[in-house]
Amino acid sequence: MLKFKVCIEKIGGVDTSDGLCVDAPTRWNSTYLMLESGLKYRHVFEKLHMYDDNYRFSPSVEEWKRAEKIHVFLLPFYCTTNLIYGTSYPTFNLYFMQVWKIQCVLLDTLRDEDEVLMSMANRMVKKFEKYWDDYSVVLAMGAILDPRMKLETLNYCFERVDNSTFETKLQLVKRKLYMLSEQYRSTSAPTFMQTLTSNAPQKKAKFQDLGYMFDELDRHKTQLATKTGKSQLDLYLEELSLNFKDNSDLDVL
Repeated sequence: MLKFKVCIEKIGGVDTSDGLCVDAPTRWNSTYLMLESGLKYRHVFEKLHMYDDNYRFSPSVEEWKRAEKIHVFLLPFYCTTNLIYGTSYPTFNLYFMQVWKIQCVLLDTLRDEDEVLMSMANRMVKKFEKYWDDYSVVLAMGAILDPRMKLETLNYCFERVDNSTFETKLQLVKRKLYMLSEQYRSTSAPTFMQTLTSNAPQKKAKFQDLGYMFDELDRHKTQLATKTGKSQLDLYLEELSLNFKDNSDLDVL
């Protein structure tokens, strides 16, 4: 470690704000973190043999290139797991896009010119298909109920993965969504909003009262659904999706 620090000082210009991270077989994210930190010190490792006679394991140029590729390859896995494991926000609506992103990364890597990466991706695709082959229907429900995604996003995602089956998959999800909605509508008790309207004491509405504004919009949607013969699900799906960038921190609940 002392010789490593000497090497850093001799080379100069190395950002040492983050230290090195050692890979640990029991931690899923340690390989990504090891590569992320190691790549920052690449020039140090390349010169370390000049200051430490016992250092004989410097990666070759090809190995550094492979490390850079694997680092990029592992980034979506790292981000996805951090996002899904969050506890301060709902995550069900996030699963579809994250699993889809992983699938796209794997499929793209199958065409990589690096045989090591291609072989690794091939083994991972087999495990992905074993555990996530039928992920779309269940996870798509959460994605549809996220007003930033809805059906048009699902359509794009399905088409991106397999152009020959995306229409069939989308119709299957849509059919099951309406079945679920109808089952809920026919068996549910009076809605929470109806209960609030009937039991809450009446008060004069204020323009600043956002709760009142949302109540008004809810009643308008119900009236519109009655007039047009459309369900609230129909009206929701017909509305424009929210912009991702402007609503990145949206809590769907």
